[in-house]
Amino acid sequence: MPPENTAQVTTRKLGPIHLMPGVNPSHAITFLFADLITIGFVAFVVITQTYLMNANLGVPENLQGTITGDMGFWSEVAIIAMVWLFGMLADHTSRRLVMSGGLMVLGISYILYPFSGSVTELLMCRLVYAVGVAATTCMLTVIVHDYPQNRSRGKLVVASGVFGGLGATLIGLLGGKLPDFFIGRGATETEAGFYMNWVAAAICIAAALIAAIGIHPGVPGRDKDTHGMSKSIAVGFSEARDPRVALAYLSAFAARSDLVIVGTFVVLWGTLAGQQQGLGTSEALGQATVLFVIASSMSLLWAPIMGYLLDRFDHITMLAFGAAFASLGFGLVGFVDNPLDPAVIPLFVVLGIGQASCFYASQALIGHVAPVENRGAVVGTFSACGAVGVLIATGIGGRLFDSIGPGAPFLMVSLATAALCLFAIWVRKISASNSA
Repeated sequence: MPPENTAQVTTRKLGPIHLMPGVNPSHAITFLFADLITIGFVAFVVITQTYLMNANLGVPENLQGTITGDMGFWSEVAIIAMVWLFGMLADHTSRRLVMSGGLMVLGISYILYPFSGSVTELLMCRLVYAVGVAATTCMLTVIVHDYPQNRSRGKLVVASGVFGGLGATLIGLLGGKLPDFFIGRGATETEAGFYMNWVAAAICIAAALIAAIGIHPGVPGRDKDTHGMSKSIAVGFSEARDPRVALAYLSAFAARSDLVIVGTFVVLWGTLAGQQQGLGTSEALGQATVLFVIASSMSLLWAPIMGYLLDRFDHITMLAFGAAFASLGFGLVGFVDNPLDPAVIPLFVVLGIGQASCFYASQALIGHVAPVENRGAVVGTFSACGAVGVLIATGIGGRLFDSIGPGAPFLMVSLATAALCLFAIWVRKISASNSA
């Protein structure tokens, strides 16, 4: 990272967050709003998919874990194929264009979803969704490091996590209740699926228009492109020769796996458990969504503590801590028999804290080590590593869910985050030796 030299340049603040020259508080506010909507509706796809498989398509319960995993697998294949392109495109055009376009595509996917008449058509909609996810999530990671000065980087990372957690919590909680809301007003279960998705689409498209106006129009911190596209492609790979960058890439692999296992399999597990206890699809979905909300809401409560720690301790040390906590949380939940039993709620609390810790530390680390002149390309590689993690977690996790049991995907991630913790400790050790 280049040294900050803002003494003769007018800079502004958003609360305690010192912004880079040229970045206005309105840009940061729009970014946080886009973060809330993006993360909320990235998570919402699991609610949509679970509902449509049960209410519209009648998919047998013993196949839903595999199908859900396969949906996530092919979605991540598409994200891997696109995320580098969006990172480089953002470096050579603007963050605004990619962010607003991604939200628009996300909205279009929710328009299409309820028209799915088969699992294959559901997959086609999931691939459209994946293009929107690749663009929006890549830009969130880029912008969160574009806008703040170094001294405020941890604060904006945490603020971004809080707004993303709010989005996942509020949209998950309210979205899971939409089918019951529409059914209570005379809609059939199939019609309720249409209405639920179209509400989601309208919000995403409105957010796209707001982002097209409010996101910074250029690339903060850089006046013009300094490298061609071919060199940008190589940057992401060449930077991995730095063990800290390699660790950041591996942390994306694990942290995204954490998020997707929670988002994908908690709702599915709770819904199937509720149906086995005699609940209807919409009621079971509502109770399952509460579990997801509990885990997600812990990101909000834990964020100030993690922000304090990130601003005061080495990011690699904090990543080791976050990975250890995540391993504990996923391991505990992996041995649960009935996720709807109120007695296991504390385990989902620990899971949420561990997931958030790993995510925040991963985001802070990549922002610190990514070079500003090619941040989009490096973050694109970081995001692609995360997508590979999701691809493996969903592809293998779905089969483990059906063949071994619902807790198996959680135990798989527990092992992965434990390995990340050990690697972080090693990188911290050699980094300290090199600086001595």
